[in-house]
Amino acid sequence: MIYLISYPKCGRTWCRTIIDEYAKRSKATPKNHVWTHIKFGNQKDPKTERDGGWLKDGATRILLKRNDLDALVSLYHDQMARVNGMKSRYKNKTIDDYVMDKADHLLRFKEKSRELTYDYELSYEKMIKHPFKTFLPVMEIVFDKVDLNTYNEVIEFCQFDNLSKLEREGKIDMRGSKKYRKTRKGKVG
Repeated sequence: MIYLISYPKCGRTWCRTIIDEYAKRSKATPKNHVWTHIKFGNQKDPKTERDGGWLKDGATRILLKRNDLDALVSLYHDQMARVNGMKSRYKNKTIDDYVMDKADHLLRFKEKSRELTYDYELSYEKMIKHPFKTFLPVMEIVFDKVDLNTYNEVIEFCQFDNLSKLEREGKIDMRGSKKYRKTRKGKVG
């Protein structure tokens, strides 16, 4: 089993889109993999995550990471739009208050994630700059053999600006909700 581990808002949906789009275009079957926030996200843990497989020796692990402040700011905007009661909870507070409230949560994730060894680590920032080169090792772990021409087409299709445009036009739904777009700005810094 391959575990793709990240704190929320570190590019997991983007990476998942690349893998799914490659599988669709190439008709290749990815190895069994799980996307996990190692119990630090808002979603229910998938059954395969509940068993703590990501902790087991011999598990293949990939870490997706992002600048801490960028991740927290993105999480703020995401939760204000999607989490019931969050806007009223922060009605008289600032984004700084939110970041300070969540900082301990992020630090606990980092402590837990540092207990693990990884087969590959990639950063959101490097994905923005060099998606082809940065994500290729993940593809080779998930698919073994990767057709570079198809992969290049997928990377072009999955450029942040293109996905954002397709989502705004209603041509793709990365969020599972018509009222909230997954792609926001994709800014670094």
